[in-house]
Amino acid sequence: MSNIEEEFLKIEKECAWNTIFNKIATDHYTKTSHKKYDTALFNMNRALNRFRDVLPYDDTRVCLTRGSNDYINANYVQVPAANRKYILTQGPLQATSGHFWQMVWEQNSRVIIMLTHLVEKGCVSIILSVNITGVP
Repeated sequence: MSNIEEEFLKIEKECAWNTIFNKIATDHYTKTSHKKYDTALFNMNRALNRFRDVLPYDDTRVCLTRGSNDYINANYVQVPAANRKYILTQGPLQATSGHFWQMVWEQNSRVIIMLTHLVEKGCVSIILSVNITGVP
């Protein structure tokens, strides 16, 4: 068994996921409390955010290049150890599904990994449909 598997099993056995999450949240807040997310709070953008407390930072947010509003709840994240840059974003809402696919197209994203529940409280939570009949 690998170290990561052993660590996972230990966390499971001790029911320690909440403790780990709280530590991550505290560490994150300490490192990012100076960052601004004013664009996400503009009146026209508020309804485009799935959660009120998960907002993109102004200095690293993805900007859409077409349309009247460049806002999407998404940030670039640089991972130096992997020498890669990723985009972290919320699962699209019905009103933001088009923005999501526009971002995928504009950023030439080749892989999408989604970590979410597709159904929340008995309702479909993520809208994934896309009409691929032409180039935007």
